[in-house]
Amino acid sequence: GHAAGEVASRLVVEEVERFVASTAETEADATWPGPFDPTLGRDANRLRGGLLAANHCLAREVERDAALNGMATTAVALLAGAGGAGGGTLAHVGDSRAYLRRANVLRRLTRDHSWVEEQVRAGRLTADAARRHPWRNIVTRAVSGADDLEIELSQVSLEAGDRVLLCSDGLSSVVAEAEMDRLLGQDLPLAAVCDVDAAIMERFIAEHIPDAPRPALFTDQEALYAESALDGVVIATPHSLHCEHASRALAAGCHVLVEKPMVTTVADAYALRDRVEAAGKLLLIGYNTPCTPTFQRLRSIVRSERLGKLELVTGYLTQPWLKLTSSGRPWKRDPVLAGGGQAYDSGAHLLNSLIWTLESSPAEVYAMVDFMDQPVDINSALVARFESGVLATIVISGNCPASASGMEFIFTGGRVAIDGWSGSWLRAYDGDGEVDELSCTGEATPSTLNFVAAIRGDAEPATGPTDGVRQSELMDALYESARTGHPVAPAGSGGNG
Repeated sequence: GHAAGEVASRLVVEEVERFVASTAETEADATWPGPFDPTLGRDANRLRGGLLAANHCLAREVERDAALNGMATTAVALLAGAGGAGGGTLAHVGDSRAYLRRANVLRRLTRDHSWVEEQVRAGRLTADAARRHPWRNIVTRAVSGADDLEIELSQVSLEAGDRVLLCSDGLSSVVAEAEMDRLLGQDLPLAAVCDVDAAIMERFIAEHIPDAPRPALFTDQEALYAESALDGVVIATPHSLHCEHASRALAAGCHVLVEKPMVTTVADAYALRDRVEAAGKLLLIGYNTPCTPTFQRLRSIVRSERLGKLELVTGYLTQPWLKLTSSGRPWKRDPVLAGGGQAYDSGAHLLNSLIWTLESSPAEVYAMVDFMDQPVDINSALVARFESGVLATIVISGNCPASASGMEFIFTGGRVAIDGWSGSWLRAYDGDGEVDELSCTGEATPSTLNFVAAIRGDAEPATGPTDGVRQSELMDALYESARTGHPVAPAGSGGNG
């Protein structure tokens, strides 16, 4: 909720990580951003020093850029030995939290530094009233660059089998602790990994699941399905291969979570939708925003017409995509493998945020793209009219060093501004100003967890083939319009082919 909070949180994470790594071999009498406290253990001093260094970093950034004045973030960090040996040291500021789940019991390890928490401890508010109180987002401590940073430090014992959750209020304010307990208690064994490059699989295991039971490795998908008993498959291959790989997984009787975009042509979208229906399985798409409380609220505002009828949407996305794809993932600039450029890669998230919220198919699209002497589009701009009557304008930059994203949804009775990339915040306004009861912040439930919960019948799938079909209709029309210089009516209507 703080100004430039996303900048502050990124800087704090980066600086704490840097400082803790740089002090791994540092002696106690070395230079620290604050005095070394001999009453604290060495790791406690390292975490404290990291947060103090991060606090100084924020102060320098505000001094450098006045637009960042007032930025702040809460923080929570755990520093533990290999495998949790010897326990760990916990540091936190504000209402970011740490939870420990042991022997099927979840307990909170931290106390919020917030106004409502103080009232609960004083007996003036019940815990239930605090969760609904209009001042529940007011924190009494934050990492802001101010000189009076207070950091709470504690020790935590760790045992084999423990699970620790670190989160901001974007999770704890919208997900009940009972649901956290249920999710943390789920065992999700990774049965197999398949890639044409064995080195990539080994790197994946080393980086993401070094302590988990080792999955079977395959370089051929036919061997994967022949030798593995699978319930669900996550597909994260180059875009133009999604249809083939998702279809093979469905034929093997598996539910599918496919990385965005679902496919790269309308024909493939219709075909894959029909295969999902015939197989009686789930297919979800790995977009950023449908699993966020902010976009779920926005969709409910559109449906209920709480701010009147939605008439217009505008949005933008900026990234140094051209530079990023020069050094890594070169296939993203191969039109055969990628299906397109920045509009079909990062831009797909913003365009899905639009389509998912409107729940309407595009009726007419006019677009221009700039390839910047590359084989795929780098910059693009489009105007679209949807079957619901909503008009939208979207610009996508792949040549900007300052990554950002924003969307405005304009209603007959107000407007909503929202983070179109990650859905981290929403601000709603009517004719009298901000509507506090509608404005909110939040973090996404990972699409993988929604995938598992949907398979088990514990949750509705956040996305599905219809979203993929509508986006394919939009993207085919975008590229055709840019090619011809004329508005294009998409081939299908309402995802019906």
